[in-house]
Amino acid sequence: MAKATTTVGLPVYNEEAKIRRALDSLLGQNFRDFEIVISDNASTDGTERICLEYANRDRRIRYFRNETNKGIIFNFNRVVELAEGRYFMWAAADDWWHPKFIDRLVKELDRHPQAGVAMSALRRLREDGTLFQAHRFEGATNPSVMSHLMLLMGMASANTPFHFFIYGLFRAEIIKNAVRIPAPDVPAADRLLMCQIALATRFRYVDEFLHDRTVHDRPMLERHSGEQSMRFEAADPLAYTRTWLIMEKYLRESTIIPEHRKRLIPLAADTFAETRLDVLYRPGLGAPLNDVMNCADELAMVDELARYGLAKDAHRYASELALAFPGNIGVLNKLAEAKLRLGHKNAAIGIWSDILAAQPRNETALRAMAATRNQEAAKR
Repeated sequence: MAKATTTVGLPVYNEEAKIRRALDSLLGQNFRDFEIVISDNASTDGTERICLEYANRDRRIRYFRNETNKGIIFNFNRVVELAEGRYFMWAAADDWWHPKFIDRLVKELDRHPQAGVAMSALRRLREDGTLFQAHRFEGATNPSVMSHLMLLMGMASANTPFHFFIYGLFRAEIIKNAVRIPAPDVPAADRLLMCQIALATRFRYVDEFLHDRTVHDRPMLERHSGEQSMRFEAADPLAYTRTWLIMEKYLRESTIIPEHRKRLIPLAADTFAETRLDVLYRPGLGAPLNDVMNCADELAMVDELARYGLAKDAHRYASELALAFPGNIGVLNKLAEAKLRLGHKNAAIGIWSDILAAQPRNETALRAMAATRNQEAAKR
């Protein structure tokens, strides 16, 4: 039996309420030369039964089941590994595709062999079917005409929707090589992967609304609370700092980014951090703190960097220390000072508030909070 031109990878977990609509939508595509590869992450509901029902009905569907739940990233990568087509797309079990979706994107990539991914305009719909957002990419924001640098910055930024291209159609060779180094299990891992794609290949955009994505009433943190990345995001005040600081290492290990373009990687990390200043430290999560001071030499280097006028470097190094010495109050005080130097007052106050909640008489935090209040009073 000849291999299909396109593989649709469908990672699932407990999707019995939604998966029929997704499979019906995919099987209703005008383009017929495709396979659907389903990887079931050990569902405990009726997902397996429904998938096998469809697989018995249509030979284009191949169903695989993990013995245990191995996490979202593993399951997304698994369908890539199992893909046999020369094109590949991810599908979510709660989404919908216009019958022309695959056909239009296959033709777009066939016409533009220099491009490695194509995507259409999309709508984001609430669970009741009402419109939440519509995304078109026009003019200077059309990825078809954007440089690798602009695509990279768009993928890294918290303020742009370019990361939805992850649900477009890829050349299988590119995405298979991209996931050989799995994205780290941290918040916004999809943006890290798409930063890699942005530096590796050209993009194509089809200006038609051919895809609907579901915006859920319950946040992702609740729906996937068992995932490691979700646990980090829910309980770790430095979860997004982890993403920021691992970003460069992950992208530098890529085998699909040309070496000369890897010089642009620090710009992506800077953009990621600068557009997420309010979440690099998230106060009030109740993370345990300690006052074990075993890093005095390291803290002194933060001060040295600041004295040399390297405020951004001081902030980055203090952030690295906050991950290396979890919950260390001395490190957190130094991180708050570094953030204040950069003008991130609210972030600094959040850190000092957490310190004082755990250690109400901490002199450094008390003095800093008093000084901040005095400065505010002086401005009035």
